Amino acid sequence: MVGPTTLFTFASSAALVLGCTSIAGVDGDYSVGDTSTGTSTSTSTSTSGGGGGSGGAGGSTTSGEGGSGGSEPPCVGDDFECLDDGTAQQCVNGSWETLGACPLGCDENLGICQVPSNVEPDALGAGTDSVAVTPGGPGLTFNTDTGEITMGMTVVRPAGVGLDPNSGIAFASTPQGSGEPALGVFSMTDLTVPDGAVLSGVGKGALVLLVDGTAQIDGLVTVAAADANPGPGGFPGGAPGTVGGGPCPGQPGDGAAVGHYCTSGSGGAGYGGLGGPGGACTCASPDNYAAGLGGPICGVAELIPLLGGSGGSGGSIAAGGPSNPGPGGSGGGALQITAAGAILVSATGRIDAGGEGGKLTTSAGGSGGGAGGALLLEAPAVTISVGAVLAANGGGGGGGDCT
Repeated sequence: MVGPTTLFTFASSAALVLGCTSIAGVDGDYSVGDTSTGTSTSTSTSTSGGGGGSGGAGGSTTSGEGGSGGSEPPCVGDDFECLDDGTAQQCVNGSWETLGACPLGCDENLGICQVPSNVEPDALGAGTDSVAVTPGGPGLTFNTDTGEITMGMTVVRPAGVGLDPNSGIAFASTPQGSGEPALGVFSMTDLTVPDGAVLSGVGKGALVLLVDGTAQIDGLVTVAAADANPGPGGFPGGAPGTVGGGPCPGQPGDGAAVGHYCTSGSGGAGYGGLGGPGGACTCASPDNYAAGLGGPICGVAELIPLLGGSGGSGGSIAAGGPSNPGPGGSGGGALQITAAGAILVSATGRIDAGGEGGKLTTSAGGSGGGAGGALLLEAPAVTISVGAVLAANGGGGGGGDCT
């Protein structure tokens, strides 16, 4: 199958700048006021925080979709054909080879059979009912580890894999590679998040919402880190003096409990961009210590596999003294929304995968912020309206203390 590609449109003049985007094979940038339609292979956004410990780097946001295709005999070369049953076939060595279902559409001119990223194509149609979040209420919380969906204290979908006959929502926990979070995959017919409503994800696994029709986002969808917990699919911040979890955490600062009891700030985690370094300790000679380094850029723009942000490093410890460093900020979560019809994010819609800031430190260097997570939106058409916000920002660094 061909890698993730999709047609997507910024309605009117998009107020959100989504960083560097490849359109029809040419690198470029969406800027405020642009309206662009084309094929997107990578879209990312990143920010770095600061103050004491360093802020985490921003995560990635990608709009995409993917696949490849086929035709019927006799065939020559690399002939490709979309079939009436929603599948495709391609000529291989003079014979037709079936490529399977194309649940996100088939384009005979481009030779593309469009399939979801990270999951099996048939998972897209596994749900039998829609999800509509009630505005002004407690919102819906999707547990990516168990499959449970709750609205406050009310269980909307009980824990368990497979199709729940009462809610009509199917759930599967799909493993990724070693050391990577599993995918908590929820399948439904349509998804509606009205203005004033909140849909949130919790758990260790990344959140995947498969919609067989249309996903309409007018309210808030969040997989952001909060309360020292990473977002679903994200990684925890480091304990004092240790690196955070995940593939690209920042590094601790350094220091000693002599003279001014000075320690340098720890680094923030990286992801879509480099994590910011911590603040260097320059109290007075010889109490000078280099800053903890920020985490590297890691992952791929296609978001395969689907990972959240890494954790920031814990605050540095002044060896031999009464330092009290704080933990690093946790990484933002990972969210994939795949729709067979369309994804519509209106002017009031917000999707948040932010990382958490580092924690306050006393008599020690500040801790690093967690990296922002990942957002993957894919459908035959993805429309992001003026005023909509898609954010995967890194958390700010925690404040340090030099006595």
